[in-house]
Amino acid sequence: MKQFIQLEINRDHDTLMALLDRMIKNPTDDFAYNQELSDRANEKKAGAGLEGFEYAVFTSNKEQLFLSNVFVWVKDDEMRVFNIGSEDSRFSELGMTRYNLVIEQFFHHYIARFLDASYTGCIKMTGEEKSMEKMLGEEVYKALHAWESACNKGAPTANAYDEERWFEFVSKLFDSGKYLDASDFGQWLTEDCGWPPAYNDVIYDMEVKLEYAISLLRYYGGRGN
Repeated sequence: MKQFIQLEINRDHDTLMALLDRMIKNPTDDFAYNQELSDRANEKKAGAGLEGFEYAVFTSNKEQLFLSNVFVWVKDDEMRVFNIGSEDSRFSELGMTRYNLVIEQFFHHYIARFLDASYTGCIKMTGEEKSMEKMLGEEVYKALHAWESACNKGAPTANAYDEERWFEFVSKLFDSGKYLDASDFGQWLTEDCGWPPAYNDVIYDMEVKLEYAISLLRYYGGRGN
């Protein structure tokens, strides 16, 4: 299942600000510091409860990188890429594939020039793939898989047996305390399980059912039962 890559670096604040300064002063053919957009981003933080953040924007002039703007912030002991966009109308909707291509290029060919051995263990960069089993744990995933593999895709909870397996999954998910975003659930059905576009409305209905079921269990549990 595909996901947006996330990048953060954790060091003491002074070290991160020194890293940011080197990034600003050493452009490449791929990216360069955008003073105008950075000033605009830092002006907007005033009065918005964001005074502890320092923003920097790096822009690519290459169409291969979709004329993208990479937004970086430093706060306390963390540096993070928090957004990537493009002001060019052709690339206004980057999507996941383009976004991930840009962030990988920005890290490996821009930031990495300034990283030495002292950054070992300080960099967190998620992969492009995520596993539903790892997200949920083995027991919850087994219950989910048991429902998905046997259900009638046209009406996934209409049959009594399908409904029972669905309830078993939802109950185990709730008891585990793990969070499953409805959109991730729908994406898993589409990408990993291969539910075709003809079932998009069914998938949406199941996303709604998942959110409702967890909300109901949470409310009921909050009553001390």
